[in-house]
Amino acid sequence: MTPKEAWTGGLPGGVKAPDALILPDPVTKFGRTSARLDSLSVGHPMEEWLRFMARLAKAQHAAARAIAPFTGPDQAAVSQAVEARLPPLAADSHRRPRWRDALAMLLR
Repeated sequence: MTPKEAWTGGLPGGVKAPDALILPDPVTKFGRTSARLDSLSVGHPMEEWLRFMARLAKAQHAAARAIAPFTGPDQAAVSQAVEARLPPLAADSHRRPRWRDALAMLLR
């Protein structure tokens, strides 16, 4: 999400706000990756590795389907962070319980 307010600070090139990120749908991405790696593995010299990676992508696909999608902070929280000159998703304060749930699914 790109904030509507201009960012402050001495950024090179006069950049005021980052470009919006458009991320792929994890469920679609991991499902397609798993299928692609499975098909590429047949007869390949690295067949065992490709099949392992396909199984990992399949587990990622299952985890992505099982957890709720991340919606990010609301506009008010982003505005407040920008005004305070802080990152909206600070690494030291942002909690990631769904990420941990997905990791536990992968490890199982």
